Parts: sequence; structure tokens; C-alpha cells
Amino acid sequence: MDRAGDLLHALPSGPDEPRPQKQVLGRVSGDDELGEDDEVRGGRARVGERVEDAVAVAGQVADDRVQLREREPQSFRLTVTNPSLSPSGAIHAIVTAPAWKTAGEMEVTIARRFRGPLASANGGYACGVLAGFVDADEVEVTLRLPPPLERPLEVRRDDGRAVLLDGEAVVAEARPGSVEVDAPAPVPFAAAADAVLRHVPAVSPLFRECFVCGTRDEDDGLEIHAGPVVGREPLHAASWRVRDSSPEIVWAAIDCPGAYAVGAAGRGEIMLGRMTTRIERIPEPGEACAAVAWPLGEDGRKLFAGTALFAEDGQLLAVARQVWIEPR
Repeated sequence: MDRAGDLLHALPSGPDEPRPQKQVLGRVSGDDELGEDDEVRGGRARVGERVEDAVAVAGQVADDRVQLREREPQSFRLTVTNPSLSPSGAIHAIVTAPAWKTAGEMEVTIARRFRGPLASANGGYACGVLAGFVDADEVEVTLRLPPPLERPLEVRRDDGRAVLLDGEAVVAEARPGSVEVDAPAPVPFAAAADAVLRHVPAVSPLFRECFVCGTRDEDDGLEIHAGPVVGREPLHAASWRVRDSSPEIVWAAIDCPGAYAVGAAGRGEIMLGRMTTRIERIPEPGEACAAVAWPLGEDGRKLFAGTALFAEDGQLLAVARQVWIEPR
């Protein structure tokens, strides 16, 4: 068994708890649909090519400034912020290391602002947070359960990999990966803005307030609304004027466009199962970017997509491969 399997099986599990492998993304995917040994075969996947599997996500928790303050006796809290990239100095994650925890164990709390579905975190954002605990340029994150909001989740690290736990339940696993996908030619910002005009808003109320592709009264979401690019179908794109910026927000920005690219009208109710990402550069606040996505085939209830983020001058900022899961 590989080290990912060793780490997974080493986690505590109560007698009445399902095995971690069964706790797959809200029980919409089984072992045969999103196993930890899924690998990409063959060469790099290009726009329109079918892939046999997918992966996706890379980035690190913003670490421009880490503030230490007492949480309780013999423990400390690390408030991870990125004030140099965030005009508001917004907190992107709370990372805590109580004194009783052993080396390699920490906690994270994801704020409700970063919800995807109404009651859980946006998949790309949560993947980006966990990816920050993996020291690699390209990181693969597999979601096993919807990531909870507003409560501490334990992070365990072992042999360069990380697992996110809600009690004894495995929420997500992260490890070094390989994107193995080539981004398409850049989409100009004006063309991405034009594609937004053909965006079909999320039909399901579950996703209408999504941090990435939803719309909110408080105006604290990214509002990346991907639509088809005329003359380059099935490519989808959306313009994005950056406000807050951090690695995990980049992961989020190239999350939801993939759901639209795989053909889910009005986003559908598909859920992100896996994302493997490489970040070349984090955009600065105020930058004009284009988020793009394209389908990479399907296998049963698994839908594959590639996503990327481009700067206004065409520079590739990030690229990812995704696995989406259709509910039964």
C-alpha cells in the first residue's frame, strides 16, 4: 500500500464509523469512482481530449504575515492573513496549534464567507487551504466529505501529505501531484467579459450564494460567472477583477468554471471530487484576469475538466485538472 493509503488507514476510526474510503464527498461517489490510486495515463491532456482520470489543486495558505496571539494557556493561534495582497486585510483562514497536539498536527477553521453550497465550504477554496500544508509546486487534493464551516478541523501531516479531519471523519486528503494538462491559448479579458453575457446562473438554490460563482447581497464573493467563448466552444471563460488575493482564492477562482464547462446547465448539482493545481503567480489586487475552463471527457458519473487563470497580458497564472461527480 502506498503512503497515502498508510496515512488514511492510520487515522482513528470508531467501531460504528464507516471506513474513511466510504466517506466520499457526501456519499455521492464510491471507492470505484474516486480511488486514491487514480492516476493519469499517457501524455498531457489538451482541450477536447478525453482523460481517464483527473486530479487538481495547488497553492499554499497565505503566509505573508503570520500573527501569533494567545488562545488559551499553553496553546497559540496563528491567524493567517495576506495584508499585502488584500486591501481589506481579510482573514482567509485561522490555523491553530493547541499545545496537546503532536508535531505535524494543527487545526483550521473556514469562515462562512467561503461557502460553496449553503452549508459547506467551496470545494476549490477548501482544497487550497489544505494544499498549503503540502510542500510541492503541484498538489492533488481529494474531497471525501463536504468541508464544514465555522468549526475547527484537524490537519494531520505525514511524509509530505496532509489529511483534513472533522472528528474522526476524513474530509479531504492532499499530496504532491501532477497536473498533466496543457492550458489553451489565453482568452483576452474582453472576450472573457463577453462570455459572461452567456453565463447561465446556478439553478439550484444550493449554489446561489457560492463564494465563486454565486451572487451575494454583501458583495463578498468572487462572482466568476463563466460562459461559452464564441468561436472557441466548448471553452468557457469569465472575467475577474481581483480584490482579495491569496493562493487559496486562486484555487477557488479556477474551481467553479469547470462545473460549467463539463456541460452542467445552470451549474447543475455536480460536486468537486478532486482538483490538482499548479500556481505560477498570485495576481495582485486590481489585476484583470480571465478564468477559463474546458471539458476533458467523462467516465460514468465522473466528469473531467481543465481550468486555468490568465493575466490580462496572457501570462498563465494557474492551471488545474478536476474531477466532478454527478449525484446518484
